[in-house]
Amino acid sequence: MEARGRSCPLSYRYQPEALAQPAQLEADTFFVVGGLYGNPVALAAALERAADEPGGPAATTAGDLLDWFGRADVSVLASSHTGLPYAQAVPDGPRRRLVINNGAAGLPNFAGTTYGVVTRLSSNPWVPADSLYSTTVGTLRCDALAVRFDLEAWTARFLAQWLPGSPGHRSYFTRITGGTHLRLEQAARSGVQLTAGR
Repeated sequence: MEARGRSCPLSYRYQPEALAQPAQLEADTFFVVGGLYGNPVALAAALERAADEPGGPAATTAGDLLDWFGRADVSVLASSHTGLPYAQAVPDGPRRRLVINNGAAGLPNFAGTTYGVVTRLSSNPWVPADSLYSTTVGTLRCDALAVRFDLEAWTARFLAQWLPGSPGHRSYFTRITGGTHLRLEQAARSGVQLTAGR
């Protein structure tokens, strides 16, 4: 038996027929903004980066719009800043996550960092200057991009909702202020290459 919290419930899992549906969107470049956890500062930074794509703004979708306890809903901000209706955003509860997702946009992902991570999928083979690590699947380029948001502003917003000792503070504050125990170098495995600092 797996330890509690280390496996997803069945409602999180895709059935084969869900993945076999016809394409509902066509785009040369697509941003997957996962793991926002109620952080509108990170969402704004991710959407600003998507808008800077060569050739025009990238199509964008987002998941985990609410924080773990459902206090902060950033879906209104999302719908006002992107060309896609955020009915296409990946909803919470049960969360129908996209298959490719490599980090949380709204929280630092690596030890000693202050940025989140979004997935950029593109038919364009060029390596974005802000790519942290990448791989290719056929002709599809997959990059993890750093989302450099105002961590101080996000921390202040978080503390206004979750005082020290509260469930949210106990669960999130260390992650917000110090990232995870993971190092960026650990992302380079199974065909994934580090591109940061090249």
